[in-house]
Amino acid sequence: MDLKLNKLLGSTIHFRDSVEKIFLCEYKGNVNVDFSGVSFIGRSPADQVLHEQKRLEKQGVEVNLINLFNSDVKSMLELVRKTRNNQTTKSIYTVPESEISNFSFV
Repeated sequence: MDLKLNKLLGSTIHFRDSVEKIFLCEYKGNVNVDFSGVSFIGRSPADQVLHEQKRLEKQGVEVNLINLFNSDVKSMLELVRKTRNNQTTKSIYTVPESEISNFSFV
């Protein structure tokens, strides 16, 4: 099964829910997510593509991201993938109350 994003969503993909809708069907076997003709993808929809890829692969569906010719689209997907992989390594920093009381927005 080929999902041609340019035909389904257009050349610029701005919204997470538009990506989510194309993955509502039940897929079996292999799914090729075709990025040919896509010139822009936002961070949220890129995250959704990777989320759906992972979800389907857990169900035994092989998902391939193909035709990543646009360097901006490829870079966004790589950036989001890297961020998703580092989610569990984020640290929490506690600011002392004395620093907060001296804080000013001016």
